[in-house]
Amino acid sequence: MLNSKELCCVLTAACLLAACVPKRPVEISANQALERLAPHLRVQKPQRNSPHKTVLLFHGAKPGPAWDIRYQKIMTRIQREGYAVIFVDSFASRQTTGASVFSGDLLPTETSGDVMMAIEWARNQNWVDNENIFAFGYSFGGAAVMDSLTLSAPGLKPTGLLERPETGVGGLNAIVLVSPWCKADVFGFNLIASVHKNFFVNIPTLAVQPMQDTISDQALCSRIFSRNKNNGFPIQTLNLESAEHRFMFSTNSNGGSESHYDIDLTANVYADIFEFLRRHWK
Repeated sequence: MLNSKELCCVLTAACLLAACVPKRPVEISANQALERLAPHLRVQKPQRNSPHKTVLLFHGAKPGPAWDIRYQKIMTRIQREGYAVIFVDSFASRQTTGASVFSGDLLPTETSGDVMMAIEWARNQNWVDNENIFAFGYSFGGAAVMDSLTLSAPGLKPTGLLERPETGVGGLNAIVLVSPWCKADVFGFNLIASVHKNFFVNIPTLAVQPMQDTISDQALCSRIFSRNKNNGFPIQTLNLESAEHRFMFSTNSNGGSESHYDIDLTANVYADIFEFLRRHWK
């Protein structure tokens, strides 16, 4: 079976060689986008009294639905540290699956809008500590968070939105990117806005990069991060020289064994992530 990167390349190349282009989404208002997203948010909260420091979790892509047991495990691990966690499902909210990512019909330039809308939703929940909201993006979700930083610039907005929140992703305390998905343009078609455009909102960011990644082009990610760091963006990179893309997942999406999993490395990375988040509490 093709891995996600190979499948993405095959389907995108087939589409473009057939003289078709990925569909542009129908543009909707920010309010409509929020109404579409909200019913598909999954929430896990600590037992203690609110308000809670809150982490927004943005998922990767696979051929089926976004949600699976792997994200439940991440949510539970984050909750154990005292955070509320909100899983943001960019597929269910559009009544689609990861197949739309592999066909090129759903890209980070669009799901970056979900990052902005999820922040807006969280801010309006009485159990959320509005002074302490964080984003955690895995793989495709990491690219969505990256593009939300880029498309928060004046005059820019996510595709599919008539307008975006005025501050974009402003108000996040910090961002964690794990195995972020970076991909160069395909036949001249731009997949990820932040490949070419700089991040706009200065939010402290930790990027965890598995350097044996065969799903994402981590060398391209490194160039993106270096460019933005040179422009004053507060980013810290953690390069894992022996790790593969799914090093953090103990199982695959079907509950079977995950060959990429590294139990000791994962424990160390979680420790680094939580230390990073604590440094940015208010």
